[in-house]
Amino acid sequence: MAIEGGPELTLAGAWIDAEGDGRGVEALATVPGHPPLEIRSDRSEWRLSERRISFTGAVRAVRGELTLVADKIEVSLVEEGVDRAVAEGGVRITHQGREATAERAIFEPQRDRVELKGDPRLRHAGRTMRGHRMVIYLDDERVVCEDCRVTMTSDAP
Repeated sequence: MAIEGGPELTLAGAWIDAEGDGRGVEALATVPGHPPLEIRSDRSEWRLSERRISFTGAVRAVRGELTLVADKIEVSLVEEGVDRAVAEGGVRITHQGREATAERAIFEPQRDRVELKGDPRLRHAGRTMRGHRMVIYLDDERVVCEDCRVTMTSDAP
């Protein structure tokens, strides 16, 4: 199922009402963008009139070199693709050899950034950064961390 100006949905089973709202199982959504965002999950629910899609159960989102897994992702769409994606529950993000974990992540592809909340941690090359809130800017590999603590192992470069 393709949505004009929006994602292409592939579902093993789907239910849709007259307003275009519905739900599906074994969902795969490909959202236009550069690169496109591909989201897989056990279940999905969408509100086409509101341009929102919710994914739950073994959610895995991939956009270029960025991979995000979580219990749930809520995606808000705009004409250009994804406005923002909010991930919750056991969030794990990998990008260019780095791994970030948190309870909640807000991905804003238009700003090329991810905001992490709920015991955010960033691991890379023997270093671990922890804080209250963390913002990762993907385009220039910059990290802004509030109430930050960094731990380095003896073999860290």
